[in-house]
Amino acid sequence: EHSTVDTLIAMSDAVPSGSNPFEFLLGDMMKAMSGQGQDPMAMVTQFVQVANADETSAANVEPSLRIRVEELFRLAQLHVDTLRYLPPSSAPTSQSLIVTNPLAFSNLMLTAWRPYIELLLQSMAPQGVISSSLDLQSSDATANPLMAMLGQFGATLTPMLSGAQIGSLIGHFAKEAHAAYDLLMPSTDPSSIVLVPQTIERFAQDWQLDRDSLFIWTLTQQLVTASLLTNDTLRDRLDTEIRLHLVDMRADVTAAMNQLSTLNFTDPEAIQGFLGDPSALVSGEFTEAQRINYEEIEATVAVLSGISNLACRQIGSTVLGATGAIEEALRRRSIEGTEAHRLLAHLFGIEISERAIDLSSSFTEFLADAEHTDALSAIYRDSESFPTIFDLEHPDLWLARVMR
Repeated sequence: EHSTVDTLIAMSDAVPSGSNPFEFLLGDMMKAMSGQGQDPMAMVTQFVQVANADETSAANVEPSLRIRVEELFRLAQLHVDTLRYLPPSSAPTSQSLIVTNPLAFSNLMLTAWRPYIELLLQSMAPQGVISSSLDLQSSDATANPLMAMLGQFGATLTPMLSGAQIGSLIGHFAKEAHAAYDLLMPSTDPSSIVLVPQTIERFAQDWQLDRDSLFIWTLTQQLVTASLLTNDTLRDRLDTEIRLHLVDMRADVTAAMNQLSTLNFTDPEAIQGFLGDPSALVSGEFTEAQRINYEEIEATVAVLSGISNLACRQIGSTVLGATGAIEEALRRRSIEGTEAHRLLAHLFGIEISERAIDLSSSFTEFLADAEHTDALSAIYRDSESFPTIFDLEHPDLWLARVMR
């Protein structure tokens, strides 16, 4: 029997030699992918590097900027260490700082997120057979070698294409990320805070924010989030929710290939839209179980964000004074986001909806009452005490439930 690589090479050699640029694209993609063997993770890694191959992404952090960020990190650590509503297991002053550029950041995240990326690739692998309209034995396929190749493309190349798409998304996400917990993944090492100062500095300039104030806010947010995820109950909850989301995803290769067969191959935008969106290979309909799990992820993100926002406000009011401009800029960034961030968060089930942002803000206001923060100890001990979406909409009822 022929291996996947042999099949790819044979298919690329069989591409019809017409003037259609898409034919050349498919042939080149199959030759490139055949060089990666049968490991979609190799495609992820390769396309992460490709996305950050420019000089800016690989540029070293300016020594003066690195020194300043390290000074502000120590200041933020001391203030976060005074917070009494974080998990007992947290130790902010023991956390280390990694200051890096987008290229190194993408490699760090690739390592940290590998367990979830592998689950995602498995979920996006073909689950069924190729549509009969694209089958190699069909009359259309016999008459049109390109259509025959597209039929094989679905079964053979979908895992590799998924790897390329995911790698590209991670790479482009890294170019705009401020820090590791821009994407709230529990596998990120909570003992290290990973920051991309060039990106934060550019954001401060774009929004006319004080640079050091934005650094203090971001460092505080990262330290608090990392401290929360040192708690076994919180980390295991988020880990389980993301894994359930990934396991329940279903690749719909038949639908994807049928969609591909209807594309106008002379329209670059249509081709780009299909190849650039990994969700095109995933069924878009939620089952009832998926919907419930998605709401649980939404509640988890809202609560963790609400606690970190409270810390940022409290420390910010002490160290920075007025923080309204920073909050508004970061809120806009969360809502609008970049396309890579939006798609990547969607695939992992942790996209930040406007509802989650609003619930997070209202939970922050609720926790501003010092007596209410006492209830947080319950969620550190028992996942059943964690607020649901309903609880976040009615926090007084949640307080009565956990404090009775």
